[in-house]
Amino acid sequence: MVRRPIVYGASVLLCAAVFLCLTSMCFICEADPVPVPPFLPRGATPERVIIEIAGSVTNDGIYELASPAYLDDLFRTAGLDALDRCDETCSDVPLTTGERVIVSRIPGGLDVEIGRMEPVTLVALGIPLSIQRATTEELLLVPGIGEKTAAAILQLRKEKGGFSSIDELGGIKGIGKRKLENIKRYFCL
Repeated sequence: MVRRPIVYGASVLLCAAVFLCLTSMCFICEADPVPVPPFLPRGATPERVIIEIAGSVTNDGIYELASPAYLDDLFRTAGLDALDRCDETCSDVPLTTGERVIVSRIPGGLDVEIGRMEPVTLVALGIPLSIQRATTEELLLVPGIGEKTAAAILQLRKEKGGFSSIDELGGIKGIGKRKLENIKRYFCL
């Protein structure tokens, strides 16, 4: 019975020591973040591109490629055999962050459709939504935008025939300077 408090006390001290060591190592090893312009999604830099591939590929998913990125680069990364990959015209197709490539096998080759990633994926990855094309459902994915604000954004876009700047959202009731700064990173033109 006497040993139990000693074992308990020793395990508490051991846990505290491990915690202190780990937290002090985090502060020592923590590097200053590299500044990335606010219009780029997390993980993307001018040298990197984030692309999704799906369909008839061995390894579908989201990939980070060196910029400039081309369709053939994505195919090679996703595990398509050389025989299944594109011809010269296909390999020259440039890709940009936020695109989704869907591959289907057809007799004699591949059918490739390039579009945009699903809005929920874009928001989760920190890739901006197009304010010119966003629907109510897509706007509701953005933290801080509710149904009334989403409706007001769509109404203003309709009245103006589109936005020329993300800052125009500041003219909507309920979007002040602070809220505008918080939501700007979720949008592009």
